[in-house]
Amino acid sequence: MIENPHILSSSDIDNGVLLQLKIQAELSYFQGHFPAHPVVPGVVQLRWIESLARKFNLVDGEFQRVDKLKFMRIMSEDYEVELELSKPKPDTVQFKYSSEHGIHASGKMIFK
Repeated sequence: MIENPHILSSSDIDNGVLLQLKIQAELSYFQGHFPAHPVVPGVVQLRWIESLARKFNLVDGEFQRVDKLKFMRIMSEDYEVELELSKPKPDTVQFKYSSEHGIHASGKMIFK
């Protein structure tokens, strides 16, 4: 089972959803992922995108690949981040994580 961050709020946007998330320090993903400076691993960020896209009915197909992936800033425990998920095409979920620190990651997830 995937541990998702806490959803503070959600709002519908054109072809998608805008989520306000709280990354709890208690998430198991922080164990051993740099005890002095906890960081959300990139693969975990991608799992959250897929899980939340499914939860909000943006996708139901099988995951194929990630395109145009850019990690720009780390995300750490207790961060509040905005996750924008949109569906520009039936098989694509476009995503962007951002916060007061700037844009953390962006890209497209492709499904079949």
